[in-house]
Amino acid sequence: MKSKILSIFLIACTVVFLSCKNDVEEKEPQQEQKEQQVVKEAPKKIREKPLTKEQKDRMNGVMTKLMTNKDMNSFTRSLVSAGMLDKLEDLQTEYTILAPNNEVFNKVPTGQNVFNDPSRKEELVEKLNMHIVKGSVTSSDLVQGVQKNSKVTLTTIDGKSLVATMRSDTIVITNQATNKSVIVGKSDIMATNGVLHLVDGFFQ
Repeated sequence: MKSKILSIFLIACTVVFLSCKNDVEEKEPQQEQKEQQVVKEAPKKIREKPLTKEQKDRMNGVMTKLMTNKDMNSFTRSLVSAGMLDKLEDLQTEYTILAPNNEVFNKVPTGQNVFNDPSRKEELVEKLNMHIVKGSVTSSDLVQGVQKNSKVTLTTIDGKSLVATMRSDTIVITNQATNKSVIVGKSDIMATNGVLHLVDGFFQ
């Protein structure tokens, strides 16, 4: 009798075990299917807000153009050292930048000079001011003005005078006070609040 009961008990355990195993096997494919579904579902793309007009204007402003133009890196660093870069952020004021290219700065003798001596900051500001002109003046404005009046007078942000003339097809700009001239190279880099030109030297 005991033997018969034991046999029935073993059979019952076996049935329960197989039933549980089948149930687990049925659940595993369902779980796998759910996981695959999660993987397949691409994350929802976050909608970016469109830029405002002011943001677009600032992205194309004189200051941004200076900071992103590799040919003006040295000039831009000098403006930062002089604390002048923020002034150019004013979108209500137009500027013409006559930026000496990097080669001009590379020719400056090494050692203590106006560009790396904090005690000569006022001198640096005065030097850089000569390369920032009031208003937006393109190369076409200069050429047409010279053709009409033989010269064009420009006023820097600190009130000094520069004179633009033509030498063949080249625009030459001269500091009247020192008679130091520079030649305009790459020109008409347009910005929201002005225009930038590369030149081959300093005015003083």
